[in-house]
Amino acid sequence: MSDLTYGGLGDSVSLERETAHILGQSFRISDEHWDRFSALIGLENFRIMQRDGRVVGGLGLYQMGQWFGGASVPIWGIAAVGIDPAARGKGVGSALMANVLREARERGVPLSSLYPSTTSFYRRNGYEVAGNRIRYSMNISDIGIRERSLGVHNVDPNDFDVLRPIYALDAASNAGKLDRNDAIWQRVVASRGHGHVYGYVVGTPGEPAGYVLFSQSSADDVQQSYDVHVRDFVALNADACRTIWSLLADHSSLGHQVHWYGPSIDPLQTLLPQQKATSGWRLRWMLRIVDVVGALEARGYNPGWQGRVTFTVYDPNLPENAGTWTLDVVDGAGTVSRGGKGGLELSTQGLACLYSGMHDAQTLMGLGLVTGEQQALRAACLAFAGPEPWMPDMF
Repeated sequence: MSDLTYGGLGDSVSLERETAHILGQSFRISDEHWDRFSALIGLENFRIMQRDGRVVGGLGLYQMGQWFGGASVPIWGIAAVGIDPAARGKGVGSALMANVLREARERGVPLSSLYPSTTSFYRRNGYEVAGNRIRYSMNISDIGIRERSLGVHNVDPNDFDVLRPIYALDAASNAGKLDRNDAIWQRVVASRGHGHVYGYVVGTPGEPAGYVLFSQSSADDVQQSYDVHVRDFVALNADACRTIWSLLADHSSLGHQVHWYGPSIDPLQTLLPQQKATSGWRLRWMLRIVDVVGALEARGYNPGWQGRVTFTVYDPNLPENAGTWTLDVVDGAGTVSRGGKGGLELSTQGLACLYSGMHDAQTLMGLGLVTGEQQALRAACLAFAGPEPWMPDMF
């Protein structure tokens, strides 16, 4: 594909319009929505492929972080990958992804994350399914918690300086949650056709223990009733969790259902008196190891284990990642050196699953994504042990 050129939009109005036309058709984005989306993500964060001076494909990227092992690892979150219909099936999409991954590596970004419109395409480009986003629903009348042990205070949902430190305390103890940039925070509080977004912090003055952001929409087929859509639910302790559930339960006089996002084993449901929640819409996000050394050294590890894991990695797209690497873990931190003997053999897809904690090494061996001796498999299981990877955000 030597006739293709890769780059940004620069200050070109015509390149922006051509990109908007392609992505608009690919994702049913209206002109009005494009103006909001491009302003949110920033025109400097779009990348395009051109042929003969004409845009034939493009994407947007979010420069942010993602929490693994208690550490925020820099990522490029890829969004809205679209190819001109006349150019599809000719390698444009693969060339676009190869170039953006190369650029990310050169800029020192060790990971890339995305929600796939087609899983197989991104697998061919080195990504693998690495975490969950699951939508749960429940009748508000079934919440069954009325415990307000903590104070409830109004907060402006746009006051990110108040919400960020509370969110970060929770996100750091999870796997896969985003270290949100301003664009992602703006997505959290965007209207989405549900009208006003309400925000409440729970806790004592000066000691916040959690918060909830939610909006409302008319309930389907239920007259004079509404659904509550939780945008963000952070509870740093059990009292905060019960207080927020109670706040949501207060809507039972007119509220029909409450909807929220969580992992497959959702800790927020543990305190509910009955198993009434149902799971519906589900989408798994994918992860790509862009820089093996940078990624392995940036995340945290099981603080209760120290030892060594050796990897032989295969990566035809980014050959600098290929070869044998030794990871030494001490006090929850890892250092990586070139070389080593034995250990695990895996592609970047298998490493992405292991890295996020989506599957442990033993499971990945059963899936054919990892091979190795039992001692190495047990060591990898212990090193990467942690909570289920998930995120509440969509991008």
